[in-house]
Amino acid sequence: MFCVGVALHLTLGIFAVTPDLMPSVNSNGGFADIPAQNGDAPQPAAAPAASPAAPSGSLCQWTDPTSGKFFDLTSMAQDESAKGWVVNGQRAGEVYYTNVCEPVTTACHGSGVKAPGIATQFGNNVCVSTLGVMQAPQYSVLGGSAENGIQVKWGGGDVCETKGARTVTLEIQCDRTLSKTKAIMGKETTMCAYTLRFAGPDGCPTSAGGIGGLGGGWTFVIIVLVVFSLYCGCGTLWKAKKLNKRGTEALPHDKFWIQLPQLVQAGCQFTLEKLKSLKGGQNDGDEYDTVP
Repeated sequence: MFCVGVALHLTLGIFAVTPDLMPSVNSNGGFADIPAQNGDAPQPAAAPAASPAAPSGSLCQWTDPTSGKFFDLTSMAQDESAKGWVVNGQRAGEVYYTNVCEPVTTACHGSGVKAPGIATQFGNNVCVSTLGVMQAPQYSVLGGSAENGIQVKWGGGDVCETKGARTVTLEIQCDRTLSKTKAIMGKETTMCAYTLRFAGPDGCPTSAGGIGGLGGGWTFVIIVLVVFSLYCGCGTLWKAKKLNKRGTEALPHDKFWIQLPQLVQAGCQFTLEKLKSLKGGQNDGDEYDTVP
């Protein structure tokens, strides 16, 4: 028993001072501290933040020129210090770190790239390379259809042997059944070209020009209702306060609105009579065209 206790104590002590190879990931599948440490081991000096970049709201948004569908990845980008998406790789101890369409918030000491990085690669909790930088994104839809999702390719990463600069493509599959977007997997699809996959509502399009994800038709309806409500409310208040009007007389352009039902009815009757007369004229024409 004594030997078992000693062995257990030593085992717990080792785990208490050993760095965690995989950064901690929350229930949403991302947003973890980089790098992560466990236990009471001395904490390494914090890495300096990556070079600041200008706000990139336009880099997070794209309209598909074929379908006119609008995509917005702004909600996937995190502006908090040392936060971002952690995507597990296929090999042991391999993870990818990205902020989607904003620069990563932790510097990569293993990288020779000076520009703000969009994604970095970690091996055993050590950053080894920058996969892409925050400039000239190449957007396209997944599988040829906007309803499948969106992908964005970033270039300008660390030089990779004879293949040139590394590139990274973020694929966000449209999945409206999920309440939040989640990270799926990251891998090196071809030499020096990496793919990070996500799924969730952030990959789903909306109609161009929509408000808060609404289509253009609903946006127009909302604007008309808001303008009409302001017209009625402000007009009634002004006539009541300034002209001391009450009841229907307080309505803006009250005479027009009172007569509107009669005008609509007269217009409908006129249209109906006109259609009847045209139909009757066509029948008369048919009778004259009949050859005995």
